[in-house]
Amino acid sequence: MNLSTSSTLARSLALPTLFVALALVGCGGGNDAPPPPPPPGTGVAAPVPGAPGQPAVAPPGVPGQPAAPIAAPGVPPVAPAVPVPPVAPSGGDSNFGTIALSPGFVPDPHIAAGVSGGNVDASTLNPQCRGYVSSRPDHLFVAGGQFNLVRFIVNAGSSDTTLVIRKPDGTYLCDDDGAGAGTNPAVQAMLAPGTYQVYIGSYMQGQNYPYNLAVTELPSFSVAQIPAPTGAVPGAVPAAAVPTGGAPSMANVTPGFMPDPQVLSGTAGGTMQASQMNPACRGYVTPTPNHIINATGNFSMLRLVGSAQQDTTLVVRTPAGAFLCDDDGGGNFNPLVQGAFPPGSYQVWVGSYATGQAIPYRLAVTERPQLDATGF
Repeated sequence: MNLSTSSTLARSLALPTLFVALALVGCGGGNDAPPPPPPPGTGVAAPVPGAPGQPAVAPPGVPGQPAAPIAAPGVPPVAPAVPVPPVAPSGGDSNFGTIALSPGFVPDPHIAAGVSGGNVDASTLNPQCRGYVSSRPDHLFVAGGQFNLVRFIVNAGSSDTTLVIRKPDGTYLCDDDGAGAGTNPAVQAMLAPGTYQVYIGSYMQGQNYPYNLAVTELPSFSVAQIPAPTGAVPGAVPAAAVPTGGAPSMANVTPGFMPDPQVLSGTAGGTMQASQMNPACRGYVTPTPNHIINATGNFSMLRLVGSAQQDTTLVVRTPAGAFLCDDDGGGNFNPLVQGAFPPGSYQVWVGSYATGQAIPYRLAVTERPQLDATGF
């Protein structure tokens, strides 16, 4: 073989080898291991949200919620806006006190008094409300449980008053003449536990009227059963002359109790006709009972015997809501109610037979079958 032939053969063999080597390099082939990762602390770190010099990274969003704003480096994040609830027109104080009641309260009705009116147009609180009210509530009503029905009834005589109740959720219950007699308001509703602001307004600005407010669970209780406030009705019997009710005295009895009788006392009479509770009842009584008798056992026979120097009557409301009434069953114009008394709380009114009377009395609670008005 000559020299030129050898050179040509060598070039022919070298070219394919070069092509194969270039192909392997371009495809990343080869058996060499990949270079090791840089040691810790060297190389380029992953982006850190909010770090200077790095792009900000938004946190994962919540479905249905707008994405949170991304704070610029060195700028404190801004808290998202929180809706502000409606502001009550006044604080937690009241003009005439707090009424705290739970379902089944006794005595029922609860009576509170005050003076209506103010400088706040009630329609600015709610378009359905009427009259002018004070800038703070006249009463706070604290519901200690779920009321399936509770009624607020105002008696201001012939004076035109309104009623506004702000519920704990900021909504309002309002009325003008709903008590069914003249210009007196009433509201009834189911109320959840909580604190309610009660405003008694005057229909016209600049007017102020004394009133009595009744809170009751009795569905048939009416404004006529609430005594008119002093000064509201010209010619009315002065409040000092006739009992208007107060906190009733309490008695707890268990079958076989001693001493027997238990003797209660008070002043009979009032401004409310007992027949409004039950047509069979007689006399005039206060809106609130004179006594509460708690029977802590089952009495097959319990007797309530009245004793007074003048004609008195007796009304007993049982735990079931029924009324037991008597006029002269105890002899000599004295009343008597007797019978089976299951366990529970009994409301007791002692009335005068005629209106405008205030009569001292004694009332015996006894199991003795022969005890009468002369025996205690």
